[in-house]
Amino acid sequence: MMNVIKNVKAATQRLSNTISENLLFFTDNTGEIVLDKLLVETFLEAKNFEKIRFFVKGGPIINDATFEDAVYVCLCDLSNVEILMLSNGEAGTGPERSSKTVKRWIKKHDLIISKGQGNYEGLSEHNGLFFLLMVSAP
Repeated sequence: MMNVIKNVKAATQRLSNTISENLLFFTDNTGEIVLDKLLVETFLEAKNFEKIRFFVKGGPIINDATFEDAVYVCLCDLSNVEILMLSNGEAGTGPERSSKTVKRWIKKHDLIISKGQGNYEGLSEHNGLFFLLMVSAP
């Protein structure tokens, strides 16, 4: 439990840091994208970001958030938002989490939030990311 509290403090410090200009947010489930928007709106009350980029799946897979979901909940209405697509495992749906493109995006951003166990499993090799998830299996 102490690590979770420590990570929350680190995330809060990174958010309040004036150097954090760019937010990269890896979404998870389609229903949760509404809460993701509320979370980012809360961030925006404390800080303006030069750029906010949301990663969604480039096509439907199980219940993962897609571009259509992002449009439906009006993520694009937030200031300085860009929606990027991540592969759902099918050709042409976006880069894989392990691709050079995604690694470049991660390096370009000051604050990175990743939601869900699948994103954790695919992105945990990177340093400096903040993961929001509930572990569904030990």
